[in-house]
Amino acid sequence: MRVALFKGAAVAAFSILALSACGNAGTGSQTQVAAVAGKAVNISGCARPATNASTGAVCVAVRGPGGVMYDVTSASPAPDPSKGVSVAVTGMDNGQASDCGKVLTDVKWEYLSLRCSASAPTTVAAATETTAP
Repeated sequence: MRVALFKGAAVAAFSILALSACGNAGTGSQTQVAAVAGKAVNISGCARPATNASTGAVCVAVRGPGGVMYDVTSASPAPDPSKGVSVAVTGMDNGQASDCGKVLTDVKWEYLSLRCSASAPTTVAAATETTAP
């Protein structure tokens, strides 16, 4: 019964949004209603230069939970991987992907006091491929 009630409320809410958008034709509000809401992302880790093996694209990426790479290049300024210090990053994941991982927009970050181990730049395609010994 709860599921049916919840579905009914969801359909009613969607109908109200759709009908209200129809009354504002030509004002641009239909675009706002159709916009996909992003997912807030909060991660911390080491900023690394990342290079896509097939395209050669270079960006700054931070590895998140589950090994997911997040492209934080849109930050202005972007974190400096050469500092060797971890970063705390917040941003929006709108479902876009670049050669270097999931693209975060509205990126805000700060350095943390944790040192990062020295490592070679990350190659994105190599991180997803498996090779036999």
